[in-house]
Formats: sequence, structure tokens, C-alpha cells
Amino acid sequence: MSEARAAWDKIFTGLVRDHKASLRVFVRSHGAKPGWVDGLAQDAFVIAYRELDSCDLKSKFPVKVQTPKAVAYQYYEPEIQAEAQPDENEVAKIASLD
Repeated sequence: MSEARAAWDKIFTGLVRDHKASLRVFVRSHGAKPGWVDGLAQDAFVIAYRELDSCDLKSKFPVKVQTPKAVAYQYYEPEIQAEAQPDENEVAKIASLD
């Protein structure tokens, strides 16, 4: 596996993790039978993964990205907390899958 493909796989794994619940809600809200929801959502991700090679990003580089401000606190003592300020980065280019 090429280094670029491994990077795309890592990105895609995060995409699935971050969006699987909302995709299931979307599928369910469009009338899918309850027993079909997980299978249809999985099929959507499988098709998206198979089509990664045809992904054609039209972004002009460099692209600036920024994380949101984050606050973490102890559940039982919320007054104990830490805050992370937004982090801004610049993406110079994206590796191809070849």
C-alpha cells in the first residue's frame, strides 16, 4: 500500500467514525425499514471508499484550516478545566492515490 493510500485510509476511517451516526439518522429519516438502516449506511460507506480513486478535489492550494476552541473539564468537578485555543494550519497540497 502506498503512503498516500495509507493516509487516505486514515482520513476515511475518521470520516466513517465521525459521520456514521448522522448517516444512520439520515437513512432512517428517509423511510428505510429499521432492520435495513445499518446495512444501507454501510453500503454508502463502501461505495464511497471504492470511489476514492475518482475523487477530484478542486481546492486551490494552499488551504487554511482551523480547529475550533475546545474546553475539557472533569465530570465531577467542572470547575477544574483546561482550554485549547483554535489552531490554524495551512495545507500545501494533497498527495495523489497513485
